[in-house]
Amino acid sequence: MPELLRPSTIFFDLDETLIDNTSDFSFLIADVFKTFFPQTVVDGSMQPAVASAMRGSAGYLWKNMFACREEGKDALTEIFRHALVKSELDESQAVAMGRRFSYQASQGTQLKPGAVQLLTNLRSSGMTIGIITNGIEAMQHEKIGLHGLGELVDKVIVSEETGAHKPHMRVFEYALRQLNASAAEAWHVGDHPLNDVTGAINCGLTGVLFAPTDDHLDNYSIEDAEIRAPDYTVRNLHELNQLLCSG
Repeated sequence: MPELLRPSTIFFDLDETLIDNTSDFSFLIADVFKTFFPQTVVDGSMQPAVASAMRGSAGYLWKNMFACREEGKDALTEIFRHALVKSELDESQAVAMGRRFSYQASQGTQLKPGAVQLLTNLRSSGMTIGIITNGIEAMQHEKIGLHGLGELVDKVIVSEETGAHKPHMRVFEYALRQLNASAAEAWHVGDHPLNDVTGAINCGLTGVLFAPTDDHLDNYSIEDAEIRAPDYTVRNLHELNQLLCSG
């Protein structure tokens, strides 16, 4: 492990780093469709054609999220609207369906053990703290608000507002500007070797891999040309707390 140089600014990924998503998204989507269009769900499973339309819509809108934002459209509403149109269902329900899905998704999350204590300790030490998360702004802020994380950090950056997703350097550069931070004195902690660690290192930050299990590590190979080896690896947030806040 390299000599520890404590950062003046630290960023965290959100999903599977500060919080766990405990609900399966397929189940959540089926629940939304069952609420608004009961005929589309049989024995807990969506009709194949409707499920296919939803997957296609989500994939398309993820790739075109930034154009959607520029047009003043809500990405989550558009995901449901496209699927409803393709499925020949009433598209006027798209707004309500998007809101229900966002709410249900946030309810299906829980804080990682030690998250609040770590952020509290880092703030007490004078460190500047940010969250950098890929996703739809409304959904991510709903999760953050539910768990009170916004009160424990200085800035939340959601990829939708930056015009790119991690690991694109644009996201990290935007985050650094928002906190008036130097890349050389900043860390980014996240569970994804490409999006979080490699993206951060490519932009000049220290990349910290959050890897709770060996299986997590085995899913990625640093021999891949795209993947950079992390500067540090931690198994849990208590370990990171000890690394940064002890002594």
